[in-house]
Amino acid sequence: LDLTGIPREELEAAVLSMAHPKIKVMRKAPNSKDIADSHKFQINPGYTNPRAKVPIPTLSIKANKDPNKVDPAIFTLRRHQMDAAIVRIMKARKTMKHQELVAEVVKQLIARFKPKGTDIKKRIANLIDLEYLERDENERGLYHYKQ
Repeated sequence: LDLTGIPREELEAAVLSMAHPKIKVMRKAPNSKDIADSHKFQINPGYTNPRAKVPIPTLSIKANKDPNKVDPAIFTLRRHQMDAAIVRIMKARKTMKHQELVAEVVKQLIARFKPKGTDIKKRIANLIDLEYLERDENERGLYHYKQ
């Protein structure tokens, strides 16, 4: 395995494709979908195919990544898009309640990505720190745009 220099995931996908039950170019012992170091592979001497080119279906490599995990560069771009959307909305409306603002940001950004409410809340807090927005003194869920 290490001598080939091929990454383990790619090698597993290629070898399992050739040991596929429909093709059986290779034999695998034990006959299962996963691969362990103790498993044995050998060329199937009984394999015949009238075609010169043998079609072998490729198996998709299982993604080890968490689908909810976002690349840091993409997350940075999304943060900027959320900031821009919040400032655009607040500049137009001047005063807005928290739930309305979150709903409007989601409505504007849904075409690009689905922003989480917690991320929007963090961006609002950041914009308050940067003095783009301010909270109402009497009602905490009300924001005002600072000019």
